[in-house]
Amino acid sequence: MSKRSRTAFIATAVSLAALGCAAAIVLSWRSILPDPIAVHWGINGPANGFSSVGSFVAVILAVFGSTICLFALLSVAAGLPQSPSRIMTGAIIYMGFTGASIMLATTAIQRGASQSLGTFLPGWVLLCALALPLIPAIIAGFIVGTAPIADAAAPPPKDLPHAQLVSGKVQAWRGSTRARPVTFTAVEVLVLLSLIPVAFVTQQWWWVLLAVVLAAGLSLGLAYKIVADERGLIVSSWPGWPSKRIHARQIESADVTEVSR
Repeated sequence: MSKRSRTAFIATAVSLAALGCAAAIVLSWRSILPDPIAVHWGINGPANGFSSVGSFVAVILAVFGSTICLFALLSVAAGLPQSPSRIMTGAIIYMGFTGASIMLATTAIQRGASQSLGTFLPGWVLLCALALPLIPAIIAGFIVGTAPIADAAAPPPKDLPHAQLVSGKVQAWRGSTRARPVTFTAVEVLVLLSLIPVAFVTQQWWWVLLAVVLAAGLSLGLAYKIVADERGLIVSSWPGWPSKRIHARQIESADVTEVSR
């Protein structure tokens, strides 16, 4: 299993486990929850959408679970570079923990209530349910691909061809590489389409805005700038961030290879 596949598998397993644990907790509360429960609230108003506990849990599991699996599939199949891969890993984690927090938050406030009619969802509860999952998502995004680069075991072979440089002047080679735009366009479109059902089910249309933000983040991997000089190699996305520096002492050899995946 490749590192990309392993990362997607672990992120998916963690997200689905979070969803599963939340579903088990909510189902264990069935005896102390009203029937039906409130599942949607108007702006500054009482509940206006209702469902049975089983149906609510099943819908959340189906919608968020399928979105998580789709994100994982895209992350592996599209061969995304490191920066977009980090974004997709964070998105996988965020979807799982958000689905779990929505299930727990909306049902916890109804525990012990005789009926769900007239139930209010405090704004701070919804805010926490949507914001707290950002913490594990951001941590996961930073963990992916952050292994340090070790110094080279030996200097490059002396018989390698050398560029003819002018002594006493700072010189550098600059180049660029582009990813396959069709691949990125397909990934971005699928990300947008996958979050529309989530927005429809939750009646929270800011999910579409999240899809746009994810698509914009993925566009960071469309093109990379490369600069090589006596200090080593700098690779950065087209806006200049994120970037990676590889020092000359960490380079053992150089060769031509395909980098436009």
